[in-house]
Amino acid sequence: MAARKTKIRSLIIIGCLILLIGMGVAVARYIRVKDAAVQGHALPGDLLSALRSANNFQVRHSIASIPPLVRAAFAKATHQEFSMAGPGEQWQSTDFIIEPRLPWRRLTAVAVGANFCLVFYERGGIAKSNNVAIFRLSSREVAPVWHAYLDSSVADPASLAVAINEKRVYADAAHF
Repeated sequence: MAARKTKIRSLIIIGCLILLIGMGVAVARYIRVKDAAVQGHALPGDLLSALRSANNFQVRHSIASIPPLVRAAFAKATHQEFSMAGPGEQWQSTDFIIEPRLPWRRLTAVAVGANFCLVFYERGGIAKSNNVAIFRLSSREVAPVWHAYLDSSVADPASLAVAINEKRVYADAAHF
C-alpha cells in the first residue's frame, strides 16, 4: 500500500513538472514574441507601400487561392511539407492531439498582389497564435520576406497596415 502511494505521488509530481515546463515554454514564447517588436525586423519599403495600397490585393479564403510557388516557399521556410486547413476546417488548435493527421495551421485569408502574397493563418500548439507570412513574388522565384504574430482582428492587407502603424504586430522572421 505504501509503495502504491509513493508511486502515485511520483506520478503526480512528474505530471506537475510537465505542466510547469509547458507553461514555461508558453510564457517564454510570449515574452520572445512581445520583445520582438516590428522595429527589430525591418519591413521592406516596397512592402509598406504595397500595404498602403491595400486595394491592389485580391483577398481570398481558400487553400486553393495560395499560389503553388508560395506553398512551396512556405514549406521550405517551415522545413516541412505544406499542410494547412482551410477556414472552418478541423485543425490541431492545441497541444492536446485530437487527430494526429490534422494540420497545425489553419488559413484565415490569403491576399495576392502584383509583388507580394500575404498568408494569414492561425497556428496551434501550446499557445494558439495568429500569424502572417509574407512572400515576394517575381517571375523567377518566390521568397519569404517577413513573418509576424498578429491580433485576431488582422486578416487583410489594410488591417495589417494599420496594425503595423500602431505597433500591434510582433515580427519574427524565423518562425513560421
